[in-house]
Amino acid sequence: MAAERNNLSRRAVLGAAFAAPAILGGTANAGSTRPAHGRRWELALAAVRQAEATVETYRTDHMHQADHAYHAIRARWPLGYDFSADAEALVALTAALTAHEPFEERLNDLESAKLVAIKRLLRTPAPDLLALATKIALAVDHEVATLDGGEQCLAVLKADAWRLASAAN
Repeated sequence: MAAERNNLSRRAVLGAAFAAPAILGGTANAGSTRPAHGRRWELALAAVRQAEATVETYRTDHMHQADHAYHAIRARWPLGYDFSADAEALVALTAALTAHEPFEERLNDLESAKLVAIKRLLRTPAPDLLALATKIALAVDHEVATLDGGEQCLAVLKADAWRLASAAN
């Protein structure tokens, strides 16, 4: 089955990360096809970097404050506290959760947008070895094989490796 052929393990992806430079003689520009794929790659990479920056800015500017406010209220009671037996504590905790929820939902939306950008980048042909290494790092860091559409991303990654390897020979 075609999907099974493209179902790479983490070990295979990591192996490719270390094998590709050896196969290509360790030169970062070997087999570069930047004119054909470079512009699409650069735009997709910029979108990922922007999405990452947006998530980090939101975490710093909003989420840390929201977390701190929630934990300040939650810390009034010990872990394992039975809130159902204490109406005042339950009201306070419910209010804290209600205030925290919009921040968490926004962060989830931003994280989802980041994953969309990452998958778009991974489906974009890598123009050179540096791009391939970037794709491998993202695939491993974000466990792309487990994501919806992840197998297609890994199939493109596999094709990139073979295309760049054959261009180097």
